[in-house]
Amino acid sequence: FSLTFFLPFASFLPALLSFTFSVFSAPLAAPEAPPDCTEMGKKKKGRPRARKESAASVDYADSDGNILTLRQELTPGTIAKVNEDLGRPGASAEDGWQRRQEMLFERLAVKWEISGLPLDEQATLLGRLRMASSEERDWVRATIDKHLERFIPELIGSPGL
Repeated sequence: FSLTFFLPFASFLPALLSFTFSVFSAPLAAPEAPPDCTEMGKKKKGRPRARKESAASVDYADSDGNILTLRQELTPGTIAKVNEDLGRPGASAEDGWQRRQEMLFERLAVKWEISGLPLDEQATLLGRLRMASSEERDWVRATIDKHLERFIPELIGSPGL
């Protein structure tokens, strides 16, 4: 490029340089606070939602002092789901029985306190059941059977029990 290329723009150069330095040398303004995202995408309702009460539960203690807390009742839909035949092609009767036991535990267990450590998240509870000793699993199964007899008799004569 030659200097003659810039000559037509020479009259704009002082104004452009002045604007550039004023923009880039000015102190930065504090960023604006983000909009309140808690209300975005939510439908406004006329009345506040009532807080859902937790279901009634019963505590069962084993000989070591561990406490298993089971829900007293299940919804009719949950009872129907548990009563479904879980037999799948290629699965043994033992697999169906085991899956039903885990499903009952998932639906009924609210909390399991082992050696003073409370477990109350569903994934943690199921994981702890899967790694339990055979004695612990037998106790849990017997406790659930006793609980079903007392509170949810419609699950007693179900397949797999």
